Amino acid sequence: MKNLIIRSLPLFVLLFFISCNTPKEKKTPLATDVETASQKKTVILAIDGGGIKGILPAYFLTQIEAKLSGEKSYRLFDVIGGTSTGGIISIGLTAPYHSDNSPRTAQEVLDFYMNDCNKIFYPNDQPTGPLYYAHEYGLEPFLQSMLGSTTPLSVAARTLPKKKVKQVFTTTYTINSTGGIIKDPKMGKDYGPYLFNWYDALQDSSHDYYLWEAARATSAAPTYFPVAHVGGGSGTRSSADERWSVDGGVMTNDPSVWAITEALRSGAASSIDDIVVVSLGCGIYPQGAGLELFNDAVNHQPYGQKYGFWGDDDWGLDLKNLAGDDTANSIITETTLNANQFVAATQLEQFANTTGLEYYRVQMTLPSNLTAMDNCKITNALLTHAKNYVSSAAGQKQLNDIVTTINNNL
Repeated sequence: MKNLIIRSLPLFVLLFFISCNTPKEKKTPLATDVETASQKKTVILAIDGGGIKGILPAYFLTQIEAKLSGEKSYRLFDVIGGTSTGGIISIGLTAPYHSDNSPRTAQEVLDFYMNDCNKIFYPNDQPTGPLYYAHEYGLEPFLQSMLGSTTPLSVAARTLPKKKVKQVFTTTYTINSTGGIIKDPKMGKDYGPYLFNWYDALQDSSHDYYLWEAARATSAAPTYFPVAHVGGGSGTRSSADERWSVDGGVMTNDPSVWAITEALRSGAASSIDDIVVVSLGCGIYPQGAGLELFNDAVNHQPYGQKYGFWGDDDWGLDLKNLAGDDTANSIITETTLNANQFVAATQLEQFANTTGLEYYRVQMTLPSNLTAMDNCKITNALLTHAKNYVSSAAGQKQLNDIVTTINNNL
Protein backbone atom coordinates (compact mmCIF):
# COMPACT_ATOMS: atom_id res chain seq x y z
CA MET A 1 0.00 0.00 0.00
CA LYS A 2 4.60 4.13 0.14
CA ASN A 3 8.56 12.37 0.85
CA LEU A 4 11.82 13.08 -0.18
CA ILE A 5 14.75 12.15 2.08
CA ILE A 6 15.99 15.34 3.68
CA ARG A 7 19.72 15.49 4.10
CA SER A 8 21.66 17.51 6.63
CA LEU A 9 21.63 21.23 5.93
CA PRO A 10 24.78 22.69 4.35
CA LEU A 11 27.25 24.24 6.78
CA PHE A 12 26.71 27.81 5.56
CA VAL A 13 22.96 27.47 6.19
CA LEU A 14 23.59 26.25 9.73
CA LEU A 15 25.97 29.15 10.34
CA PHE A 16 23.35 31.59 9.03
CA PHE A 17 20.75 30.32 11.50
CA ILE A 18 23.22 30.28 14.36
CA SER A 19 24.25 33.89 13.72
CA CYS A 20 20.61 35.02 13.58
CA ASN A 21 19.25 33.10 16.58
CA THR A 22 19.43 33.96 20.22
CA PRO A 23 21.36 31.51 22.46
CA LYS A 24 18.04 30.04 23.63
CA GLU A 25 16.76 29.47 20.08
CA LYS A 26 19.83 27.62 18.90
CA LYS A 27 19.77 25.01 21.67
CA THR A 28 17.18 22.56 20.40
CA PRO A 29 14.69 23.52 17.67
CA LEU A 30 17.01 23.54 14.67
CA ALA A 31 19.10 20.58 15.82
CA THR A 32 15.99 18.54 16.57
CA ASP A 33 14.40 19.34 13.20
CA VAL A 34 17.53 18.30 11.31
CA GLU A 35 17.94 15.14 13.34
CA THR A 36 14.32 14.12 12.84
CA ALA A 37 14.48 14.78 9.10
CA SER A 38 17.71 12.81 8.70
CA GLN A 39 16.07 9.77 10.30
CA LYS A 40 13.46 9.47 7.57
CA LYS A 41 14.10 6.47 5.35
CA THR A 42 12.95 5.43 1.90
CA VAL A 43 10.20 2.85 2.38
CA ILE A 44 9.87 0.18 -0.31
CA LEU A 45 6.98 -2.16 -1.03
CA ALA A 46 7.97 -5.27 -3.02
CA ILE A 47 5.40 -7.95 -3.91
CA ASP A 48 6.09 -11.50 -5.10
CA GLY A 49 4.51 -13.42 -7.93
CA GLY A 50 2.02 -16.19 -7.24
CA GLY A 51 -1.10 -15.94 -9.39
CA ILE A 52 -4.37 -16.01 -7.48
CA LYS A 53 -2.35 -16.23 -4.27
CA GLY A 54 -1.92 -12.48 -4.71
CA ILE A 55 -4.91 -12.43 -2.37
CA LEU A 56 -2.45 -12.88 0.52
CA PRO A 57 -0.32 -9.75 0.00
CA ALA A 58 -3.36 -7.74 -1.16
CA TYR A 59 -5.18 -8.52 2.07
CA PHE A 60 -2.11 -7.71 4.18
CA LEU A 61 -1.97 -4.32 2.46
CA THR A 62 -5.61 -3.64 3.34
CA GLN A 63 -4.64 -4.05 6.98
CA ILE A 64 -1.66 -1.71 6.66
CA GLU A 65 -3.88 0.94 5.10
CA ALA A 66 -6.58 0.44 7.75
CA LYS A 67 -4.10 0.91 10.59
CA LEU A 68 -2.79 4.10 8.98
CA SER A 69 -6.14 5.91 8.93
CA GLY A 70 -7.17 4.51 5.56
CA GLU A 71 -4.27 6.19 3.75
CA LYS A 72 -3.69 4.64 0.34
CA SER A 73 -0.48 2.76 -0.34
CA TYR A 74 0.80 5.26 -2.90
CA ARG A 75 1.08 7.77 -0.03
CA LEU A 76 2.78 5.32 2.33
CA PHE A 77 5.62 3.95 0.21
CA ASP A 78 8.39 5.65 -1.80
CA VAL A 79 8.97 2.76 -4.20
CA ILE A 80 6.40 0.13 -5.19
CA GLY A 81 7.26 -2.82 -7.41
CA GLY A 82 6.23 -6.36 -8.11
CA THR A 83 6.59 -9.50 -10.12
CA SER A 84 3.71 -11.18 -11.95
CA THR A 85 0.62 -10.96 -9.72
CA GLY A 86 2.68 -8.64 -7.50
CA GLY A 87 3.25 -6.46 -10.54
CA ILE A 88 -0.48 -6.30 -11.21
CA ILE A 89 -1.06 -5.26 -7.60
CA SER A 90 1.70 -2.63 -7.83
CA ILE A 91 0.23 -1.09 -10.98
CA GLY A 92 -3.27 -1.27 -9.53
CA LEU A 93 -2.18 0.64 -6.43
CA THR A 94 -0.60 3.43 -8.50
CA ALA A 95 -2.80 3.77 -11.62
CA PRO A 96 -5.09 6.82 -11.82
CA TYR A 97 -8.63 5.61 -11.27
CA HIS A 98 -10.93 7.89 -9.26
CA SER A 99 -12.23 11.27 -10.46
CA ASP A 100 -9.37 13.08 -8.69
CA ASN A 101 -6.84 10.79 -10.43
CA SER A 102 -6.07 8.98 -7.19
CA PRO A 103 -5.51 5.20 -7.47
CA ARG A 104 -7.40 2.33 -5.93
CA THR A 105 -7.21 1.28 -2.32
CA ALA A 106 -5.74 -2.09 -1.45
CA GLN A 107 -9.28 -3.31 -0.81
CA GLU A 108 -10.33 -2.29 -4.32
CA VAL A 109 -7.40 -4.25 -5.73
CA LEU A 110 -8.23 -7.24 -3.53
CA ASP A 111 -11.79 -7.14 -4.87
CA PHE A 112 -10.48 -7.97 -8.36
CA TYR A 113 -8.97 -11.19 -7.08
CA MET A 114 -12.10 -12.11 -5.18
CA ASN A 115 -14.61 -11.24 -7.91
CA ASP A 116 -12.85 -11.49 -11.26
CA CYS A 117 -10.62 -14.55 -11.10
CA ASN A 118 -12.43 -16.23 -13.99
CA LYS A 119 -11.90 -13.17 -16.16
CA ILE A 120 -8.14 -13.48 -15.63
CA PHE A 121 -7.92 -17.24 -16.15
CA TYR A 122 -9.89 -17.83 -19.36
CA PRO A 123 -9.23 -21.46 -20.40
CA ASN A 124 -7.63 -22.25 -23.75
CA ASP A 125 -9.92 -24.73 -25.51
CA GLN A 126 -7.36 -25.62 -28.18
CA PRO A 127 -5.40 -28.90 -28.08
CA THR A 128 -2.08 -27.05 -27.95
CA GLY A 129 -0.74 -23.85 -26.43
CA PRO A 130 -0.79 -22.41 -22.91
CA LEU A 131 -3.48 -23.15 -20.37
CA TYR A 132 -5.18 -19.77 -20.74
CA TYR A 133 -5.96 -17.17 -23.38
CA ALA A 134 -4.67 -13.63 -22.95
CA HIS A 135 -5.39 -11.70 -26.15
CA GLU A 136 -9.01 -11.49 -27.33
CA TYR A 137 -10.18 -13.05 -24.08
CA GLY A 138 -8.85 -13.23 -20.57
CA LEU A 139 -5.86 -11.41 -19.16
CA GLU A 140 -5.28 -8.57 -21.65
CA PRO A 141 -8.91 -7.38 -21.88
CA PHE A 142 -9.16 -7.65 -18.10
CA LEU A 143 -6.04 -5.54 -17.53
CA GLN A 144 -7.20 -2.96 -20.07
CA SER A 145 -10.54 -2.63 -18.33
CA MET A 146 -8.80 -2.35 -14.97
CA LEU A 147 -6.00 0.06 -15.94
CA GLY A 148 -7.23 1.78 -19.09
CA SER A 149 -6.35 0.77 -22.62
CA THR A 150 -4.17 3.79 -23.46
CA THR A 151 -2.88 5.16 -20.16
CA PRO A 152 0.94 5.26 -20.18
CA LEU A 153 3.31 4.89 -17.25
CA SER A 154 4.34 8.56 -17.51
CA VAL A 155 0.76 9.75 -16.96
CA ALA A 156 0.51 7.77 -13.74
CA ALA A 157 3.84 9.22 -12.62
CA ARG A 158 2.70 12.80 -13.29
CA THR A 159 -0.94 12.86 -12.28
CA LEU A 160 -1.34 11.05 -8.95
CA PRO A 161 -2.32 13.69 -6.38
CA LYS A 162 -0.26 14.26 -3.21
CA LYS A 163 1.80 11.18 -3.84
CA LYS A 164 4.70 9.86 -1.79
CA VAL A 165 5.66 7.15 -4.26
CA LYS A 166 8.44 8.15 -6.66
CA GLN A 167 9.18 4.95 -8.54
CA VAL A 168 6.89 2.12 -9.63
CA PHE A 169 8.05 -0.93 -11.57
CA THR A 170 7.20 -4.44 -12.73
CA THR A 171 9.75 -7.13 -13.61
CA THR A 172 9.89 -9.12 -16.83
CA TYR A 173 12.30 -10.97 -19.07
CA THR A 174 12.49 -10.01 -22.75
CA ILE A 175 13.03 -12.94 -25.12
CA ASN A 176 12.80 -11.02 -28.42
CA SER A 177 12.25 -7.47 -29.70
CA THR A 178 10.69 -8.21 -33.10
CA GLY A 179 9.52 -11.80 -32.94
CA GLY A 180 11.94 -12.82 -35.69
CA ILE A 181 15.62 -13.55 -36.22
CA ILE A 182 17.99 -10.90 -34.80
CA LYS A 183 21.57 -11.24 -36.02
CA ASP A 184 23.18 -8.78 -33.62
CA PRO A 185 21.03 -8.87 -30.46
CA LYS A 186 21.58 -6.34 -27.66
CA MET A 187 20.87 -7.15 -24.04
CA GLY A 188 18.16 -4.95 -22.61
CA LYS A 189 16.60 -4.35 -26.01
CA ASP A 190 16.40 -7.75 -27.69
CA TYR A 191 16.74 -10.01 -24.65
CA GLY A 192 17.37 -9.99 -20.92
CA PRO A 193 15.87 -8.55 -17.72
CA TYR A 194 13.68 -5.49 -18.14
CA LEU A 195 11.73 -3.31 -15.76
CA PHE A 196 8.66 -1.39 -16.89
CA ASN A 197 8.91 1.68 -14.68
CA TRP A 198 8.08 5.33 -14.07
CA TYR A 199 11.64 6.64 -14.02
CA ASP A 200 12.57 5.50 -17.54
CA ALA A 201 9.12 6.28 -18.94
CA LEU A 202 9.52 9.92 -17.87
CA GLN A 203 12.99 10.11 -19.41
CA ASP A 204 12.39 8.44 -22.77
CA SER A 205 9.21 7.71 -24.72
CA SER A 206 10.69 4.40 -25.93
CA HIS A 207 10.08 3.12 -22.38
CA ASP A 208 6.66 4.72 -21.93
CA TYR A 209 4.48 1.63 -22.14
CA TYR A 210 0.81 1.50 -21.30
CA LEU A 211 0.02 0.48 -17.74
CA TRP A 212 -1.73 -2.66 -18.90
CA GLU A 213 1.36 -3.66 -20.90
CA ALA A 214 3.53 -3.37 -17.79
CA ALA A 215 1.09 -5.63 -15.97
CA ARG A 216 0.62 -8.04 -18.88
CA ALA A 217 4.32 -8.63 -19.51
CA THR A 218 5.23 -9.25 -15.89
CA SER A 219 2.46 -11.86 -15.58
CA ALA A 220 3.11 -13.80 -18.82
CA ALA A 221 3.86 -17.03 -16.95
CA PRO A 222 5.24 -19.74 -19.28
CA THR A 223 2.74 -22.56 -19.91
CA TYR A 224 -0.02 -20.51 -18.25
CA PHE A 225 -0.28 -17.53 -20.64
CA PRO A 226 1.03 -16.67 -24.13
CA VAL A 227 4.23 -14.66 -24.39
CA ALA A 228 3.38 -10.97 -23.97
CA HIS A 229 3.70 -8.80 -27.08
CA VAL A 230 3.90 -5.13 -26.03
CA GLY A 231 4.94 -1.85 -27.63
CA GLY A 232 5.65 -1.37 -31.31
CA GLY A 233 2.63 0.82 -32.00
CA SER A 234 0.41 -1.67 -33.81
CA GLY A 235 -3.10 -2.67 -32.81
CA THR A 236 -3.84 -1.82 -29.19
CA ARG A 237 -0.16 -1.58 -28.20
CA SER A 238 1.78 1.54 -27.23
CA SER A 239 4.41 3.19 -29.45
CA ALA A 240 7.19 2.29 -26.98
CA ASP A 241 9.86 -0.18 -28.12
CA GLU A 242 8.45 -3.50 -29.26
CA ARG A 243 9.05 -6.41 -26.87
CA TRP A 244 8.12 -10.04 -26.51
CA SER A 245 8.36 -10.76 -22.80
CA VAL A 246 7.67 -13.43 -20.21
CA ASP A 247 6.82 -13.39 -16.52
CA GLY A 248 9.41 -11.77 -14.26
CA GLY A 249 9.13 -14.84 -12.06
CA VAL A 250 11.48 -16.74 -14.37
CA MET A 251 14.29 -14.61 -12.98
CA THR A 252 13.00 -12.78 -9.90
CA ASN A 253 9.86 -14.03 -8.23
CA ASP A 254 10.73 -11.89 -5.19
CA PRO A 255 11.56 -8.42 -6.60
CA SER A 256 13.00 -6.96 -3.38
CA VAL A 257 16.59 -6.65 -4.64
CA TRP A 258 15.34 -4.94 -7.79
CA ALA A 259 13.36 -2.57 -5.58
CA ILE A 260 16.50 -1.55 -3.70
CA THR A 261 18.45 -0.93 -6.91
CA GLU A 262 15.53 1.09 -8.29
CA ALA A 263 15.39 3.22 -5.14
CA LEU A 264 19.08 4.02 -5.60
CA ARG A 265 18.97 4.42 -9.40
CA SER A 266 15.94 6.73 -9.37
CA GLY A 267 17.32 8.87 -6.53
CA ALA A 268 14.61 7.91 -4.06
CA ALA A 269 17.45 6.79 -1.75
CA SER A 270 21.18 7.49 -1.73
CA SER A 271 22.37 4.55 0.34
CA ILE A 272 21.19 1.11 1.38
CA ASP A 273 21.36 2.42 4.95
CA ASP A 274 18.50 4.80 4.05
CA ILE A 275 16.11 2.01 3.04
CA VAL A 276 13.27 0.03 4.59
CA VAL A 277 12.00 -2.96 2.59
CA VAL A 278 8.53 -4.38 3.16
CA SER A 279 8.49 -7.60 1.13
CA LEU A 280 5.20 -9.45 0.74
CA GLY A 281 5.18 -13.05 -0.44
CA CYS A 282 2.31 -15.08 -1.87
CA GLY A 283 2.69 -17.93 0.59
CA ILE A 284 5.00 -20.92 0.81
CA TYR A 285 4.24 -24.62 1.10
CA PRO A 286 7.49 -25.92 2.68
CA GLN A 287 6.98 -29.52 1.56
CA GLY A 288 6.66 -28.24 -1.99
CA ALA A 289 10.02 -26.48 -1.91
CA GLY A 290 11.93 -29.71 -2.50
CA LEU A 291 11.56 -32.95 -4.49
CA GLU A 292 11.57 -36.65 -3.73
CA LEU A 293 14.56 -38.38 -5.37
CA PHE A 294 13.83 -42.02 -4.60
CA ASN A 295 10.78 -42.21 -6.85
CA ASP A 296 9.70 -45.11 -9.04
CA ALA A 297 11.34 -45.57 -12.43
CA VAL A 298 8.92 -44.72 -15.21
CA ASN A 299 10.92 -44.48 -18.45
CA HIS A 300 12.99 -46.74 -20.66
CA GLN A 301 16.37 -46.32 -18.95
CA PRO A 302 17.50 -49.03 -16.50
CA TYR A 303 17.19 -46.58 -13.61
CA GLY A 304 14.34 -44.58 -15.07
CA GLN A 305 13.90 -41.38 -13.06
CA LYS A 306 14.98 -43.07 -9.85
CA TYR A 307 17.71 -41.47 -7.71
CA GLY A 308 17.66 -38.24 -9.68
CA PHE A 309 18.65 -39.87 -12.97
CA TRP A 310 16.91 -37.08 -14.87
CA GLY A 311 17.42 -35.91 -18.42
CA ASP A 312 15.73 -33.23 -20.52
CA ASP A 313 12.42 -35.03 -20.68
CA ASP A 314 12.43 -35.90 -16.98
CA TRP A 315 13.02 -32.32 -15.77
CA GLY A 316 9.87 -31.35 -17.67
CA LEU A 317 7.72 -33.88 -15.82
CA ASP A 318 5.79 -33.57 -12.59
CA LEU A 319 7.26 -35.77 -9.85
CA LYS A 320 6.67 -35.93 -6.09
CA ASN A 321 7.41 -33.18 -3.58
CA LEU A 322 8.72 -33.67 -0.05
CA ALA A 323 5.25 -34.64 1.17
CA GLY A 324 4.91 -37.33 -1.49
CA ASP A 325 2.33 -35.35 -3.47
CA ASP A 326 2.50 -34.58 -7.19
CA THR A 327 4.19 -31.25 -7.84
CA ALA A 328 1.99 -28.42 -9.07
CA ASN A 329 4.40 -27.72 -11.93
CA SER A 330 7.23 -29.47 -13.75
CA ILE A 331 10.40 -30.23 -11.79
CA ILE A 332 12.35 -27.38 -13.38
CA THR A 333 9.53 -24.87 -12.95
CA GLU A 334 8.94 -25.87 -9.33
CA THR A 335 12.65 -25.58 -8.54
CA THR A 336 13.07 -22.22 -10.29
CA LEU A 337 10.03 -20.56 -8.71
CA ASN A 338 11.13 -21.53 -5.22
CA ALA A 339 14.84 -20.91 -5.66
CA ASN A 340 14.76 -17.35 -6.92
CA GLN A 341 12.54 -16.10 -4.10
CA PHE A 342 14.59 -17.81 -1.41
CA VAL A 343 17.80 -16.27 -2.78
CA ALA A 344 16.50 -12.70 -2.51
CA ALA A 345 15.20 -13.23 1.02
CA THR A 346 18.47 -14.82 2.17
CA GLN A 347 20.55 -12.01 0.66
CA LEU A 348 18.46 -9.26 2.23
CA GLU A 349 18.50 -10.93 5.65
CA GLN A 350 22.29 -10.74 5.50
CA PHE A 351 22.22 -7.09 4.41
CA ALA A 352 19.86 -6.32 7.28
CA ASN A 353 22.36 -7.92 9.67
CA THR A 354 25.37 -6.04 8.35
CA THR A 355 24.08 -2.65 7.12
CA GLY A 356 21.49 -0.08 8.10
CA LEU A 357 18.88 -1.74 5.85
CA GLU A 358 15.57 -2.51 7.58
CA TYR A 359 13.91 -5.59 6.15
CA TYR A 360 10.46 -7.07 6.76
CA ARG A 361 9.50 -10.28 4.97
CA VAL A 362 5.88 -11.45 5.20
CA GLN A 363 5.59 -15.00 3.89
CA MET A 364 2.62 -17.02 5.10
CA THR A 365 2.89 -20.81 5.30
CA LEU A 366 0.26 -22.54 3.17
CA PRO A 367 -1.32 -26.01 3.25
CA SER A 368 -0.99 -28.09 0.10
CA ASN A 369 -4.58 -27.44 -1.02
CA LEU A 370 -3.93 -23.68 -1.32
CA THR A 371 -0.80 -23.78 -3.46
CA ALA A 372 -2.26 -23.60 -6.99
CA MET A 373 -1.68 -20.31 -8.79
CA ASP A 374 -4.73 -20.60 -11.06
CA ASN A 375 -7.49 -22.21 -9.01
CA CYS A 376 -10.40 -19.77 -8.80
CA LYS A 377 -12.22 -22.12 -6.41
CA ILE A 378 -9.83 -21.36 -3.54
CA THR A 379 -10.20 -17.57 -3.39
CA ASN A 380 -12.38 -17.59 -0.28
CA ALA A 381 -10.11 -20.11 1.43
CA LEU A 382 -7.05 -17.98 0.64
CA LEU A 383 -8.72 -14.90 2.08
CA THR A 384 -9.68 -16.79 5.23
CA HIS A 385 -6.11 -18.05 5.54
CA ALA A 386 -4.77 -14.50 5.24
CA LYS A 387 -7.22 -13.23 7.86
CA ASN A 388 -6.28 -16.02 10.25
CA TYR A 389 -2.60 -15.25 9.84
CA VAL A 390 -3.01 -11.53 10.44
CA SER A 391 -5.09 -12.19 13.55
CA SER A 392 -2.45 -14.55 14.98
CA ALA A 393 0.18 -13.33 17.43
CA ALA A 394 2.94 -13.61 14.81
CA GLY A 395 0.86 -11.85 12.19
CA GLN A 396 -0.14 -9.05 14.53
CA LYS A 397 3.48 -8.47 15.50
CA GLN A 398 4.61 -8.30 11.88
CA LEU A 399 1.76 -5.99 10.94
CA ASN A 400 2.30 -3.65 13.91
CA ASP A 401 6.07 -3.52 13.39
CA ILE A 402 5.61 -2.65 9.72
CA VAL A 403 2.92 -0.05 10.41
CA THR A 404 5.07 1.60 13.09
CA THR A 405 8.04 1.77 10.73
CA ILE A 406 5.98 3.22 7.88
CA ASN A 407 4.40 5.78 10.20
CA ASN A 408 7.81 6.83 11.55
CA ASN A 409 8.95 7.57 8.02
CA LEU A 410 5.98 9.53 6.76
